[in-house]
Amino acid sequence: MKSNLALSLTALIARALSSIIVFAVLAREWGATGFGQFAFVFGVATMSSLLSEFGFSTHALQRFSRVATNEARFLVDEIVSVKLSLGLVVVLGNTAIALTGWFGDGAIQIAIALSVAAVALGFSDFYTAVLRSIDSFALDAVISSTVNLSLFFAVMLGVHFGYGRPIHVALAFCVARLIGMLLSMAILSDKLGRPRLAFGGVSAMRTTIRANGNYALESGLWTAYTNVDLILIRSFLGLHAVGVFQIGFRLFQGAMQFVPVLNSVFVPKLARAHVDLSPPSSSMRVTYLVFGCGCGVGLLGAGVYAPLWLRHESFVGIESIFALFGALCIVRYLYAYVGAQLLAIGAQRSRVIAIAAGAVVLIPAALLGMHVYGVAGMVVAHLLSTSVMLAVCAHSLKKLKSQTSIGRSE
Repeated sequence: MKSNLALSLTALIARALSSIIVFAVLAREWGATGFGQFAFVFGVATMSSLLSEFGFSTHALQRFSRVATNEARFLVDEIVSVKLSLGLVVVLGNTAIALTGWFGDGAIQIAIALSVAAVALGFSDFYTAVLRSIDSFALDAVISSTVNLSLFFAVMLGVHFGYGRPIHVALAFCVARLIGMLLSMAILSDKLGRPRLAFGGVSAMRTTIRANGNYALESGLWTAYTNVDLILIRSFLGLHAVGVFQIGFRLFQGAMQFVPVLNSVFVPKLARAHVDLSPPSSSMRVTYLVFGCGCGVGLLGAGVYAPLWLRHESFVGIESIFALFGALCIVRYLYAYVGAQLLAIGAQRSRVIAIAAGAVVLIPAALLGMHVYGVAGMVVAHLLSTSVMLAVCAHSLKKLKSQTSIGRSE
């Protein structure tokens, strides 16, 4: 357990640091408005890629840890075929949107590159989720470290030598994500055999999608929930506000990348135990809490020193945004801790209900918050909605505990 966590953290640190530093450098290089436009296209590409992701990566943690190798190979072939079809729809759809000019002038190539990158990342996440579910954590660490360090150096060198335009950065993301997809696919092929396309027609695709329905619904709601703020801020406050919000959000998102790693360590263990609602071990509780508090304090510190590392007049007064994101980070880790227990037993319906409840609260709270507090109001709205999601998940878990007794610690 501890070695798996250490390997997963190695992979995560490479991914989180490269992402955080890259976005920080781009924000300082382009300013709030330029960075806001790029972040808007990046966010829309990420949000639309949920169609291709369809919750397969989350489902893999819960399902692949309990099936035989032959069945796992068949499932991978089936899911890859569906993801490929849906990924093509995502890229073509974003290209069509870009042609309307919604992303801004000259953003067509950027939208295409970032859409391909988002779809490729979805494939990589699925492959690595399968690897983690069969305890191949070391291979995942190698893939993640290689890809993200390559992305980091490509962007840094590009900016240094005058190739720091948005299209150059978008292409760097695209190439890096494609490399990651191919590497993870090659390593998984060595474990389970090379993935083969298994198009069985519309009926077979419908069956695969239906079997993954709850996971897809949760994944879709969550991706939309975490990216709808882009559209709201752009519509009511403009691209400058998008840039201010996104630099804080990108660091927050980097801090939250510990969650899938923690889930990949704890969830398969609980799932393999064939228990429905076992109280989590004290080590699990402490781990989630330590990471939440540590990341929250880190975001607070990043805000205190923001004037030193951003060094752009368009980000003046951003310190309060980082403080709010620090508080949000702690609440999100508490939510992740409760949600992981529901995920382990396949109680996706409870998680979906929680996210839906959070989304219902988020939008009106965001509109009111932005009207009163500007960009900070959006973060306050996220705090409120996440608290609602935490309460819903905790209530569901308590209710299920009253119906089923399990008790086994690690």
